[in-house]
Amino acid sequence: MGNAMFMNLMKQAQKLFKHNRQHSHKTQERYSEAYARFLRYLAEEFRLQKIANVSSKQLVAYVWYMQDEEKAASTIKTDLGGIRFWHDQIPRARYTLPGNETLDLERRTFGGKDRAWTQDEYEGLLRLAR
Repeated sequence: MGNAMFMNLMKQAQKLFKHNRQHSHKTQERYSEAYARFLRYLAEEFRLQKIANVSSKQLVAYVWYMQDEEKAASTIKTDLGGIRFWHDQIPRARYTLPGNETLDLERRTFGGKDRAWTQDEYEGLLRLAR
């Protein structure tokens, strides 16, 4: 049953994919793959039948699922960008999806190191500039 629901959701999504001309082909492909994974999750976990009915609750549940699967924060954020992009293309979407700032996403790091300036480094820069 879940596979039939997923195929129904994908049929709806294909209409969005077909008429989109934004972004590069590679970005479109990445976003479409992320959206398809999200739709599979919705079909299996929520038995969703219409993409226009995707809610914040379902997006948050998917974020928790990806975190439980130990997906990197950068992967989750990229997937969320794709999901939101396609959701915004739905002509009569019932809900607006929340932004990353309202979700519990860890701060992105590069090479396992937080490269953001510390308060001391920032204040040192200001002293040097003066």
